Amino acid sequence: MVFLLLEVILVMLFVV
Repeated sequence: MVFLLLEVILVMLFVV
């Protein structure tokens, strides 16, 4: 579950 959150954050950072 934590990994999923980290992945989402990483994607958001990449998008920004």
